Formats: sequence, C-alpha cells, structure tokens
Amino acid sequence: MSSILMGPLNELQALSQTLFLSLSPPQTKPPPPPPLDAFLQCDRVLAQALSTAQTHQIKQRNIETLEKEILDLDTQWRNICEELTKGKKELEELIEEGEERLKAIEQAKKGVLSICPSRHLPQNPQHLFPILNSWHMHKA
Repeated sequence: MSSILMGPLNELQALSQTLFLSLSPPQTKPPPPPPLDAFLQCDRVLAQALSTAQTHQIKQRNIETLEKEILDLDTQWRNICEELTKGKKELEELIEEGEERLKAIEQAKKGVLSICPSRHLPQNPQHLFPILNSWHMHKA
C-alpha cells in the first residue's frame, strides 16, 4: 500500500524541486521548468493512489470487524462445546446410575423368586388382596 502512495509522492517531490530550482536565481544555468502536464499527470496518479488507499482502509476495517465476529463466534462455539461435553458426562452418569438400578431390580426379582417360587404365588395377584386385608384386619 505504501508503494502505491510513495511513487506519486516521489514524482511530485522531484517535479517540485525542479520547479523551485528553475525559479531560483541563476548561479549556474538553471534547469528548465517542468511542463505543466507533468504536474497534472502526477496529481491524477496521486488522486488515484489516495482513492485506492481509502478503499483499502474501508476494506481493512471490514476485515477487522469480521475477524472480531469470527473470534466472538469461536468463543461461543468453544463455550457450547464445553457445555455439551459437560451435559454428555452428566447424561452418561445418569445412564450408568439407571443401569445399576436396573441390575439391582433384576437381582431383587431373582431373590424374591428364589425365596418364593412363582408356583406358590397365585397367577392373579388380586387374589392376594382379600387374604392380605383379612390378615391386616385380624391383626388390628
């Protein structure tokens, strides 16, 4: 970017020095003044370079804004990933706890069946209610 601006500025400086040397009192033979077209051409090139620099600055600000947005989104993404990892760990713990409870229930069922085989239990447990109720009433 600086080379785009430095070229026309150096040219303008050279033209200006030549102009001032041509206007200064003659100690030796002064150089002829530069043509007016050279100044106009230099002015056009400098104006174009300044326009390019301004466009570059606008695009650079847009790039910096987008970079900040990307960094913010990256931070949000990392936070989401951390929360998901944490949630996954909690779910895995709950699943493990549920599996342990299921095993305990299965073991309890096996223990009840070994103590009281199913052939001694009535097929319909509703038949037990009158027996249990009478036992409960008898006890009271």
